Amino acid sequence: MTQLIFLPGLAGDSQMWHAQLTGLASWRPVVTDVHARHATVESMAAALLAQHEGDLILCGASMGGMIAMEVARQAHERVKGLALLGTSAHPETEDMRVLREAAIVQFEMGQLARVIEPNVALAFHPANARDGRLTRAYLEFVYRAGAAQLVNQNRAVIARPDAGDVRRGRPAGTAGQVT
Repeated sequence: MTQLIFLPGLAGDSQMWHAQLTGLASWRPVVTDVHARHATVESMAAALLAQHEGDLILCGASMGGMIAMEVARQAHERVKGLALLGTSAHPETEDMRVLREAAIVQFEMGQLARVIEPNVALAFHPANARDGRLTRAYLEFVYRAGAAQLVNQNRAVIARPDAGDVRRGRPAGTAGQVT
């Protein structure tokens, strides 16, 4: 049977997917936590593949989408569906790398609130950025993840591979080939 797997974004957890888990319960979806247990996007993807046998439908938000694309790169024949939400197939830009590195320094100094709270609105569509229920839930799971996870996951995002070939529907190593 094909397994539906939700991949949270940076610092996210199963709370991020609460409504989808409820609405799609008949599919028996699961939320992976590989982003909290491994150091690189590549190792996160490999761990997900090792943990879940058979065909997969992946739904990844932000960093979770980056991991989902890497799963597709590593085992394209197993990925039967791929939903990418608010993610990027491109490698980290220099400007974003600089911002993330500065945030990492703050996280390592225990200054989570100094980085996270002024940027909460950026995590949401403008129509939802002032929804107190949503922003509180977001802050709860980010703080639950903690500084060490924020450091590790930001480093993984900085070092992520270019997934442009996956985005164009080509498995890794087949750039330019028709599949």
